[in-house]
Amino acid sequence: MRIADCKSWVAGYDNSEIRNPKSEIGTIRNPKSAIGTIRNPQSEIRNRNDPKSVIVGKINYLNAVPFYLYLTGPHFYSLPLSPRQMGEFAKESMLDAGPFSLIDYFSLEDEFQLMDFCIAARDQVRSVILFSKKPIEELDGARIGITTETSTSVRLLELLLKKRYGLQPQLERLSDCGLRIADYGLRSLDSDSFPGYDAVLLIGDKALKGMADGGLRIADCGIKGRPQLETRYQYDLATLWWEWMRLPFVFAVWSVRASLPENIKSELHQRLEESLEAVEQNPGRAVLGYRHRLGLEENEVIEYLKGFFYRLGEKEREAINTFRTLILPFQH
Repeated sequence: MRIADCKSWVAGYDNSEIRNPKSEIGTIRNPKSAIGTIRNPQSEIRNRNDPKSVIVGKINYLNAVPFYLYLTGPHFYSLPLSPRQMGEFAKESMLDAGPFSLIDYFSLEDEFQLMDFCIAARDQVRSVILFSKKPIEELDGARIGITTETSTSVRLLELLLKKRYGLQPQLERLSDCGLRIADYGLRSLDSDSFPGYDAVLLIGDKALKGMADGGLRIADCGIKGRPQLETRYQYDLATLWWEWMRLPFVFAVWSVRASLPENIKSELHQRLEESLEAVEQNPGRAVLGYRHRLGLEENEVIEYLKGFFYRLGEKEREAINTFRTLILPFQH
């Protein structure tokens, strides 16, 4: 599969499934809710008479695109999920591999084997952003809405606010707090209403789009008729972590179910390595279709991807251990 063959994959990025019939990789429709629509993807695939199937989680964020260009093969099936959903599917034995949120990987270590790949950033990430009405130092007791998609970023935010800044905010999942969103998608992010919140944490492409638009609109207490207040402050959590620890932050790590045959694990590793090498050699071909979608120029999208580290190095491993130690007092 050449990079040129990936055009249809990238163009279909905003759909619920990968649209590339020429690819050998299978696809399962994106579940609407965690472990909701797809009760057992393993059974669905086995019904396709593929007893050696391997279900690979796919994060539908721009920063994860470099992993999937060459992820093809007769046994690999892609399951689009949010980071939080991916951890929940794995815990239910419904997923075999993927770029797991770091927090979820900690709870999966007994069954999953760490690979050499990750999604990490140093000094800035641009897609894990706290949008706030006030300076971060003034968020003590503040009501902060948290996207339902995150497992690790919410723990990072909690750690930063409580341990670095000495604050005690109220963190609430947006879906549980009466969030009103006409269309929770990239195209309408600038018109979202977040009633009663002093700040909101978004991740992935929604955060990237919010930064491109210059901030979000947060409704003042959700009272009809009151003007919406623009978020005046945006905080990149990777930057806050870097300033504090002088370490990269690892948002996700690739891991694979330890019980899988060694030849399958080796093939998966090879496919991921080939994908990364292809993007490194020609990053422009990997971002076709994103420029208009995110409101960014092509060179901006490429620069965004260049800000990530996709291989686990010494500093990334040190960062993982540091984060693990620091969050122990805040484990729920």
